[in-house]
Amino acid sequence: MGVKLLHPRRRSLIFKMLMFCTFLGFVGLWYKNDEPGIDTPAELEPRKDSQQDSVNHIQDPDKAKSHGHTDKPDHLPGPILEVSNRIEQGEAAGIPAPVLQNIQPHKPPNLPSPQDAAERMRAEMWFQEDERKVVRGLGEGGKMVKLSGEEGKLAEEVMKKEAFNLILSDKISVNRSVPDSRDPLCKTLHYDQDLPTASVIIIFTNEAWSPLIRTIWSVINRSPPRFLKEIVLVDDFSDRAELGEKLDLYLKYRLPPLVKLVRLKERHGLIRARLAGAREAVGDVLIFLDSHCEANDMWCVLQRGTEGLDISLY
Repeated sequence: MGVKLLHPRRRSLIFKMLMFCTFLGFVGLWYKNDEPGIDTPAELEPRKDSQQDSVNHIQDPDKAKSHGHTDKPDHLPGPILEVSNRIEQGEAAGIPAPVLQNIQPHKPPNLPSPQDAAERMRAEMWFQEDERKVVRGLGEGGKMVKLSGEEGKLAEEVMKKEAFNLILSDKISVNRSVPDSRDPLCKTLHYDQDLPTASVIIIFTNEAWSPLIRTIWSVINRSPPRFLKEIVLVDDFSDRAELGEKLDLYLKYRLPPLVKLVRLKERHGLIRARLAGAREAVGDVLIFLDSHCEANDMWCVLQRGTEGLDISLY
């Protein structure tokens, strides 16, 4: 029996089919081997590190300069690369780098603590209570005032204890005006402009509130500011309530800083209290005043103090 051979056309078709299947097999193997490489985290991780290095290189150029090189990566975006080139060109030409404004951050105002607020409120309550007693215009210009009726009777009772009319004193402003009591000849005198400074020392022991404060304000209002160095108050161990915290707060909130307060820890008497005030004074001339008087215009007579170092005026 003889062997039958395939027709040439059939052989060509079978050969093409075998070649096509072989090609598909190679494509499948290539795709199968290449697909895990795309999704493998181990291969992606170096790319993240490379990106992080690029970011660090862009954000920290000074660090690169400290290591002796300022190479720019070739993967910088166009605008950033252009700005970097301009900066380098400006530095090479001696053009200084732009200086940013030193803008200080906004700070909220210092608010008082609850303790300070309570202290201020307590002080204002005391001061306003005294101010409500004052009758506007009463006693201005040193005019005499006489109380009558129930107030007059009350004033008589208080006078037995205080030795002066405290009820009337509380009704008169602590900043009242007084008449110029100088002799007309004194008003024509001219004094040197270069005079020594004065420390006014006021000694008090259980002095009533209104005459003490009125004395202080009269010295402030009628003393040449360039010559008034300070006012030294010496408390000779008072136990009157209003001369405690209330006086401290009045100095803090109402009087200028030139008014100082010295409190003695025991009763010393007038002379030793004056010596204590003299030790605290820093002015060229020491002037001692009573705690219940009112200074008038041109009262300091500092001109006489320049005539000799051992002059004492009373």
